[in-house]
Amino acid sequence: MFAAHVDHGKTTLSDSLLQRAGLLSADKAGGARVLDTNDQEKERGITINATSIALPLDVARDLTRDDASHRSESKAEESKVEPAPATMPMLLNLIDSPGHSDFSSEVTAALRLTDGAVVVLDASEGVLAQTETVLRQAITEGVRPVLFVNKVDRLITELKLTPDAAADKIMKAIESVNAVIATYAPREDVARLSVSLEDGTVGVGSGYYGWGFTMDTLAVLYHNAGVHTAEFVRSKFARKSSAAKTYKKVRKALIDFGLKVCRCVATCFLLFHAWVGTPHQHLATLSSLFVLCYVVCSVVDRLLHSPSTS
Repeated sequence: MFAAHVDHGKTTLSDSLLQRAGLLSADKAGGARVLDTNDQEKERGITINATSIALPLDVARDLTRDDASHRSESKAEESKVEPAPATMPMLLNLIDSPGHSDFSSEVTAALRLTDGAVVVLDASEGVLAQTETVLRQAITEGVRPVLFVNKVDRLITELKLTPDAAADKIMKAIESVNAVIATYAPREDVARLSVSLEDGTVGVGSGYYGWGFTMDTLAVLYHNAGVHTAEFVRSKFARKSSAAKTYKKVRKALIDFGLKVCRCVATCFLLFHAWVGTPHQHLATLSSLFVLCYVVCSVVDRLLHSPSTS
């Protein structure tokens, strides 16, 4: 099922899947809003009722991950037998759910019917109120969420971001989603439910223009082009991601330690000031500075540990 904040592109993304399944022409995909079935939904331009549809798809097999397929192909070459097909048929039962907070009951009902939830996120807006709500609902219902960062085209055409800035924007959106998951999931399930590009639980693309990719897609693309092997691409990205996470943890630990020291020193000066009374002019100045430092540290500490920035 698709779940998201209102206007983050669930129904448009559904159109792209309908076109991929051959149920909608390419020129209508992106603007048809086929799963908005009643007149009120079409008039208001929002989804009100959860709507389901069965999509027959031919899904490409990732032969770079399937060792058995490699062995079967090598055996096929030896025995002159046809190798395993590059695609496999799949019947996808898709549910498009509302994004408005007034229709959260429809999202809950859909979550109780589905095996998984794709949380659709507008790349330019990031995590909003209903994004957090649908993540909490999915975790409560025991449904593992995956993430699709949608409307990446807006980063290019509207925000005019450079490739590096767009990549940073996407990575911050992923971090924000994981912060919400860490807030609502049981501690022992946080690692399992968190999403990441290297695990294949994050997709990036544009539902309106009908394109998207995951880390597996890029790995296979490089592999087929003969530039690098798929495993090299995956391992290199995993190493960079791990290094970035380690740097972030170390930096946060140092900041937390500095905040604790500043608070401790500020408290000591406050106690000294209360005990001695009016101290020497220089001590009074230092005391005032450390009081100000204490207030600033408290504000920074609150910001650092808030779910939206952790």
